Amino acid sequence: MATHLSLDKGYLSRTFNNKNQLRKERNIHKICSFFDLDMNTVFQTDPQFEHLCAEFKRAFFFCHPQVHHLYHLILSYQKQYEWKSPYHIDILLIKLMYEVEVNHYLPPFIDYICRIMPSLCEPDQAVLATYFMLIDVQFPGFSYEKEINFFKLGLEMSDPHGQIRARLYYFGLSYFRKHNQPKRTRKCYLLALELFERSQNTVMLEKLFMKYSALLRAYGSFEKAAQNDLLLIDKFERQHLQLRNLEILYNNLAWTFSLLHDYQQAIHYYEKAIVTLKDNEIYFNLAFCYYKIGDKIQALHYIDLGKSAKSYSEYVFLLLEWLEAMIQKRYSKKSYMLLLKIQKSYFDDLESIMQDTIALEIVNYLYFTEQYEQALHACKPLLNKRIDSPTQLIIKDMPRSKSIDS
Repeated sequence: MATHLSLDKGYLSRTFNNKNQLRKERNIHKICSFFDLDMNTVFQTDPQFEHLCAEFKRAFFFCHPQVHHLYHLILSYQKQYEWKSPYHIDILLIKLMYEVEVNHYLPPFIDYICRIMPSLCEPDQAVLATYFMLIDVQFPGFSYEKEINFFKLGLEMSDPHGQIRARLYYFGLSYFRKHNQPKRTRKCYLLALELFERSQNTVMLEKLFMKYSALLRAYGSFEKAAQNDLLLIDKFERQHLQLRNLEILYNNLAWTFSLLHDYQQAIHYYEKAIVTLKDNEIYFNLAFCYYKIGDKIQALHYIDLGKSAKSYSEYVFLLLEWLEAMIQKRYSKKSYMLLLKIQKSYFDDLESIMQDTIALEIVNYLYFTEQYEQALHACKPLLNKRIDSPTQLIIKDMPRSKSIDS
């Protein structure tokens, strides 16, 4: 190529490796001609397309419903500008944002766009750094050619409107959770909170609160998670704003209170959640809370509703059957066999909290039926880990004569 264009090979190498900028028009013309690029297309501006991109970004960052329509409008320009205009880079950046965040899909052009990153303007580099960080969270198997601290890089880039910076901090919650840095997770939460509040981005503000509460639950800070959820409800009510996921928030609060074994409060929020959410899992959770406070009639009522409700997890039907067996006869052989069936057939489908709950109830059955050695054996895997569960060991509730030591 250097020979064909009568240009220095080192000059071309530096140019294509982002070490040198093309400044002379005749050199730009030579290179464009070599790649069969139309100079007019390369330097042509399209105000309509630029306006569309700006409109998309506003809709995207503020989660407006028209974002999907705008995205497909932008894709309609792809054939026109692909490998022919700098607008091709704009399209790739928008595809990266949308596909990774909305569709949880890793586009095939990732390696290419990572290589050209140093040659892009700072706001575009900030976009890439932010979404490469999200890729690190969502696609742990993906690796880069070289080690890059995308969070640090994103902070170093300018962001005129602050929305990319806010997204950087928002994704930082999951990023630093993955890398087990709770203090940095907390810091990202506070910085994202400030930026979303400043821009009055209420949709992302709601998402931020709920994400942080979920992380607090993951760290076992259930009281703080409940406080954070209640703060969100209060904040929106005082500002006369409508929460988009209020029923999910009620369900999260109920689950949190059940993990704190505050079953009355859990029931209060589950009753609010089932106005909209009516799957078998929420009916089981509500029935379980009523069972724990001794209200068997209400527990059976919600068990019946759960049996005919839609299901996201088939094992929940077995949990409903187990709870009904417990009400009919506490820690019966039938209840035990149902627990074993769930553990054998669905263990890998269960979240860790439910895995521990099943294990605890198996220990409870063995202890209740005075199979103390088996109870101790079943309990050993639970001794060296933190247990979070809506249920508890019943050992302390049994007569002293039935202690394992006796």
